[in-house]
Amino acid sequence: MAEATTTRRINVRKVLATTQGQTYAVAGATIFIVILMVFLAIRPAFLSISDQNAKNDVKRAYLDQLTEFENNLKILAQQKSDMQAQIDELNMVVPDKRNDEFVAANVNAIVQKYQVQLRILTFEKSVETKDPKLAGYPSLLAVPMRLSVSGSLSNLQLFLAELETFPLPISVSAIGYSGTDIQAIDPLKQIDLDIDAQYYYFLNTIQ
Repeated sequence: MAEATTTRRINVRKVLATTQGQTYAVAGATIFIVILMVFLAIRPAFLSISDQNAKNDVKRAYLDQLTEFENNLKILAQQKSDMQAQIDELNMVVPDKRNDEFVAANVNAIVQKYQVQLRILTFEKSVETKDPKLAGYPSLLAVPMRLSVSGSLSNLQLFLAELETFPLPISVSAIGYSGTDIQAIDPLKQIDLDIDAQYYYFLNTIQ
């Protein structure tokens, strides 16, 4: 067995000693060196590309967040614009302070216009509005009021119609004809009309 090993070594030496053997040896060494150089050159580039891809993913995620933030800002700006239009409209008809005297004067003017008798007109303490449609206006307060008038049915109907065009927005929560069957009322008979309502104003917080 030792002889076989020695013989193979001798054969390898003989092959390498030939021109063809030397060519193979040089080619093999060249290929190895090329592969080693390519690996050494490509590995840093590969690591650099991987690192750059990771950075690009972070930048892409950040850009997506900025885009979403910008879209949310546009939505909020549109909502603010819509709300501002409603606020401007309310500011035109809703006063910035409580004014019971103004309301009383206008009620008296309607009473005299339609020849009905004002029996009761009272104003209660200001409260926050419970109307869900007005929940978005935290500075908007309501003044509950109770109104009682008497007159003929036809004049009371005219009185109510005029009340709907009141200079201030008034919300009627309850209405009733005291102790009378409305279906059997004589149009000329004097009857009592009771109204629970409220008018609104903005609380002026500017000192």
